[in-house]
Amino acid sequence: MSKLALFPKQQEGDRVPSFITYPKEYRGPKSIISQVKLFEAAFPELDTYMAHRFIDETLSMLPTVTEAEGSFAFPRWQKIGKTYKEALERIISVISQKYTFKNYRRGLLGPCHLRRHGPSAALLEILAKNQRKSDVLIIPAQFGVLHRGRTVHQVRVAKPWYELPLGAFEVCCMAFIHPERFASNGTLSIDCPGDEYAPTADGDFSYAPYINCDKGLALHAGDIHNAAANYGPVTGFLWPSLIDFDL
Repeated sequence: MSKLALFPKQQEGDRVPSFITYPKEYRGPKSIISQVKLFEAAFPELDTYMAHRFIDETLSMLPTVTEAEGSFAFPRWQKIGKTYKEALERIISVISQKYTFKNYRRGLLGPCHLRRHGPSAALLEILAKNQRKSDVLIIPAQFGVLHRGRTVHQVRVAKPWYELPLGAFEVCCMAFIHPERFASNGTLSIDCPGDEYAPTADGDFSYAPYINCDKGLALHAGDIHNAAANYGPVTGFLWPSLIDFDL
């Protein structure tokens, strides 16, 4: 599979000015081993053997991705639920046991409303194969500040080929491990560019999920062309030397 088959022609767009950042309590991702252990406790069915092998044998040899804040652990959604909807609702339920999370799209997360953004889904599958189909993937990522003030649409079309828009499931995984990212009101809220959303289930997937971070977390969906200074799309990154597009 070629890169051109996965990524459209790149374009550069506008963004609104933004100086909103993370709360002081958030100092980047926890150690990758700590993250994996937290997922092991929350989802005992996960087989994390291959994730630990990747961490022990490969991770330290890979180059730093300068745009990322560090490495984050992500269970593959297929290992958490039979459908994407089920997996997303499970991670939301786990978060809700720790702090306030309101799902304003409850009952509206089936395939007629919510689907994966095609290029992101394809890249995640290639990444999973390169990490030996591990139940838990290790991905460099950033929590929104890199693209603060930018629309979901522009992040999708103007990104470098190795940048991976993350969806609501991955963002919720990050939120579960890092509640300190939302320690104060007025912090940067989150767009989820790795998912597509059709608010009226009419085939028009021109919205994307977003998570408001004021007074707890709340899942909504909004137009991918709307930019806001207090929102930042969350993305991951690939290690180009590790990716085999012929898999």
